[in-house]
Amino acid sequence: MAKASAQHPWLGKYPSYLDWNMDIETGTLPQLWDEAVAKFGDRPFMEFLGNRLSYAATDALVDQAAAGLQQMGVEKGDRIGLFLPNCIYFPVFYYAICKLGGIVVNFNPTYPADQVEKLTEQAGVKIIVTTDLQAVYPNVGPVFEKSRANGGSLQNLIICPFAGSLSGLKSILFPLLRGKDLVKGISGPGISTYKEVMSHGSAYKLADLDPTDVAALQFTGGTTGLPKAATLTHENIFINCQQAGRWFPGIQDGQEKILTVLPLFHVFAMTICMNYMAKRGGEMVMQPNFDKDNAAKAIGSGATIFAGVPAMFNALANHPDVQSGKIKLDALKYCVSGGAAMPYEIKTNFEKYAPCSVTEGYGLSETSPIATANPVGEAPRLLNDKINSIGLPVPNTVIEIVDENDSSKIMPMGERGEIAISGPQVMQGYWARPEATAESLQNGRFLTGDIGVMDEDGYTYIVDRKKDMIVTNNGYNVYPRDIEEILFSHEAVAECAICGVPDSKRGEVILAAVVLHEGGAATADDISAFLRGKIVDYMMPERIEFMDELPKSQVGKILKREIRDIYAA
Repeated sequence: MAKASAQHPWLGKYPSYLDWNMDIETGTLPQLWDEAVAKFGDRPFMEFLGNRLSYAATDALVDQAAAGLQQMGVEKGDRIGLFLPNCIYFPVFYYAICKLGGIVVNFNPTYPADQVEKLTEQAGVKIIVTTDLQAVYPNVGPVFEKSRANGGSLQNLIICPFAGSLSGLKSILFPLLRGKDLVKGISGPGISTYKEVMSHGSAYKLADLDPTDVAALQFTGGTTGLPKAATLTHENIFINCQQAGRWFPGIQDGQEKILTVLPLFHVFAMTICMNYMAKRGGEMVMQPNFDKDNAAKAIGSGATIFAGVPAMFNALANHPDVQSGKIKLDALKYCVSGGAAMPYEIKTNFEKYAPCSVTEGYGLSETSPIATANPVGEAPRLLNDKINSIGLPVPNTVIEIVDENDSSKIMPMGERGEIAISGPQVMQGYWARPEATAESLQNGRFLTGDIGVMDEDGYTYIVDRKKDMIVTNNGYNVYPRDIEEILFSHEAVAECAICGVPDSKRGEVILAAVVLHEGGAATADDISAFLRGKIVDYMMPERIEFMDELPKSQVGKILKREIRDIYAA
């Protein structure tokens, strides 16, 4: 555990309801789940498109899945892939794998087949659990067939019928009305149906687990090159649930509903929406993806917690039924934003309609993920003096700003450098990537690749991604967020992204990709005129392009690499 030090400026400004150096328990994920079932058995654990399951009912499915996986030969240390969108099968197989001591490998089911093939071999995945959705199966089916034919690691698929995750009549009507969305006739050697896997009773041998055993491989975002697999232990995730959970003092056991539109394969949803909510007896109100209409209705129907990315908060704040008051957000107790920097304009706009503030946190796949958060309901919100901060370190976590070129050197207060994290939630390393591990874990710290500064109160501010920094032709460093924050304040701008694009004469130029509000009007000259005088000349975008929407990942992160590809000269 991290130790308190006089060098930690946040100790004097820590939330009054929390002790940074508090005792934190360690444990395993099967322990977390079993304790939740024992305490909250009759309470609802998840609801998915009308299908609602209690903790006890979910646990019965977990036991059946564990028995079936063990029958297939799953042993401690085996890597088992989950290639699933949000649905009831995800938590069932997640906890089943953990109980057998297997390692959950979380795949984004929209990854293309060629990338899935490389990641599968990189992690040595033995079995993949997937579904028959047309949007999912073609990304993994050919990978399985090739691996099985060539003696690769992936030798078995489990096919879960998507219609089976729906309730009653919906499960019957979906194949009839949406048949084109399903892949039919999936069978062959090495392929098992969900029904077959679940047909072996519920008896199995529980693995002998230590908290330091690996629980999950969490692929990084993959903004550059092939994603790396962060190796997260049971202890990493178990502790991060406590670190994040203690931050929100008003959570009531067995009473909360968390709107889960972030995909469970994403580390934030895995830890907070699923594992932490299980620990507290909460209910996941799951949706297959973010749809502003469905999300608004779910919040209006009583969701008490919403965790999302800035684009989601922006969409909800601009929803006509929210703005008119037809849908009220009054039930919300906590809103948490992560995954990308929260523009101040989006935060304040959403807070016009919500009874709570948006708490911006910060973390990465490599930190399970939560590393920092802004205090809830304390001075920074009232004094408005910590705008755009990612907050203070969560308990037992140390944030340091180090020299970008020498991680052993800590930068003076207020100076830019790379954000470094140490704490019990930091990964063991990258699976089968020793060189990448050595680059990222140095001097007892995880080097995030994010550039930031820390103020005298211990609040950290992200300046930009180290790799997103633009170097102008005169050698100046430009950090996109410095421009984006100002551009967001233009009344006609709904979304924007600043990135560097190749230029044959100058190497790289600054491009502004802009989405206007519906009915909003602005030209490139208008945008330039608005920025002029607010930023220095060398930061002025040379190109301004208008888009109908910005390309985003499944979790709502703006994909600047795709913008670069579109507008590459």
